[in-house]
Amino acid sequence: MPAYGKLRRACRGLALAAATGLLALSTAMPAAAATIPARTNLLSSDCPSTVKQGQLSGCVTELQTLLNFGGASLTVDGDFGPATTAAVQSYQTSKGLTADGLVGPATKSALYYEDPTVAIDLRTLRCPVDLQPNENDGCVTELQKKLNAHGASLTVDHVLGTGTTNAVRTYQSSVGLAATGVVDPATKAKL
Repeated sequence: MPAYGKLRRACRGLALAAATGLLALSTAMPAAAATIPARTNLLSSDCPSTVKQGQLSGCVTELQTLLNFGGASLTVDGDFGPATTAAVQSYQTSKGLTADGLVGPATKSALYYEDPTVAIDLRTLRCPVDLQPNENDGCVTELQKKLNAHGASLTVDHVLGTGTTNAVRTYQSSVGLAATGVVDPATKAKL
């Protein structure tokens, strides 16, 4: 029996060590996943005028998402590495831009403004989580059409200006949302 007791204690010790190691591993994993920066519209003042290799930010997360929508197969991690540079260069070549791998005004414009008259479903990854003031793209075209269908009288000009923001506030009030004027996921879902 004494040998059995030693064996049982040794097994408990191993089980405790294994459980502690697994617990440490399992608590470390979600923290790593949580470090992916949230998407930031490339045209906002939160992004530099030129997004380039070596940057880690929500601007890069947005860039990678947009490139994937266009056919790239990037891991969306917010880290502008060599694979993202290659995808940017490929995209630039396909649009007749200088394929320098730098995401400046012309590349940003091409990523967002392929044809602002074509409405884009507000719930897709092509539209930012929250539409920004002065945004000018198919997401705003869709927003303006939806607001007009709910009684607004907007000119569909593809620009999220003061008139559209006021129409958003009016719509939000009419459906029981806080009248912030921000086109957020709750507003998109109601529309």
